[in-house]
This record gives sequence, C-alpha cells and structure tokens, in this order.
Amino acid sequence: MPKALNGQAWTRYVWPMSGNPANRPCGPATGWVFSARPGRADAGGGGRIRGAGLTPAARRGLLAAAAGLALPLLLAGWLVPDPRGMGTHEQLGLPACGFYTRFGVRCPTCGMTTAWAHMVRGQVGPALRASAAGSLLAVVDAAGAAWLLVCAMWGRWWPAPLRPTTMAWIAGTAVAAALGEWAVRLVGHLVCSSGNL
Repeated sequence: MPKALNGQAWTRYVWPMSGNPANRPCGPATGWVFSARPGRADAGGGGRIRGAGLTPAARRGLLAAAAGLALPLLLAGWLVPDPRGMGTHEQLGLPACGFYTRFGVRCPTCGMTTAWAHMVRGQVGPALRASAAGSLLAVVDAAGAAWLLVCAMWGRWWPAPLRPTTMAWIAGTAVAAALGEWAVRLVGHLVCSSGNL
C-alpha cells in the first residue's frame, strides 16, 4: 500500500531473490520508490518496475548522467574533422597515435574522434569511412543521453530500468565492432603491402 512521505506517495517494493539473476534490477532488494501517481508503483513480471517513479535524488542522478553523455557530443561539435580521417584528437593537444606512427597501421580506436566530429554534423558517409565503430558509439551515446533525459524529466523509467546484462551487451557490441573493423583494416594493409613487394 502506498504511504505518504514529505507529501509524496511512496510504494514499498520487494524483489524475489529466486529465478534468473539477470532479471533483477540494479539496486537493493527492498525499499521505497516514489510514485507520481499513488498506487501505480508495482513490480511487473520479470523483475521490472512498471510505472515505478524515481526519487528526486535519482532524477538528479539521471540528469547528471545525461549531461555526462552529452558532453563528448558537444566537444565533437567544437572539433573540426581532420581530412585524413584520423588525428582529430590532436586538436585537444593530445599526441598522435603511437601505434600508427610506429607501424603505419591504424589502431582500433583511430578515427573515432573524427567519426564523432562528422556524426554531430550529420555527415554519415565521412564518419563511417573514418570509423564505423566510432560512428556507432556516437549514435548510442546520443540515444543514451536522450533516454536518460526523458526518464529524468518524466520521473520514471521508460520502458524499464536498464539492466546490467543490457549494459554489458552494449559494451561488448562496441568492443567487438572496433576489433572487427580493425581486423579488416589490418588485413587490407597486409594485402596492399604484399602487393607492393
């Protein structure tokens, strides 16, 4: 049953500790959740919060997280994409890629900053040529910032809280994309090098 705390409606939740651990949300097993509509906060199937509101502190945390994700996009908009397809990060005073300088082959992260600088300008083609994995990360980052902002402003998770398995899947996909793209470039470099012998 909801109860009033500081003039707000809160609802007790208890998560079952049995079943698939992947379905459990981030956070304690029991506690109180803020409900913008009294009586609407309840645990749905699969361990998800359906209609559960967020505490004011949680909403501030989501706003901070959204700002953190938006910051790299703003920085990318300030940078000028390097026509080489890589090296845009050098505008920040950072050194050139040591791997490329030594071996003449781009590292897995080469071109990502350039790809972000192109993506925020809507230049998808140049972004993909600079780094397909970096372009994907830019899209995920923008979508994540927008999603966190919507949840924070609305005061509840939509459609459900982000589970650790989902975050792990996103991170794994990004790493796999970067390594896969690098492998293709490495093979292409070796083929071109052998053809010039």
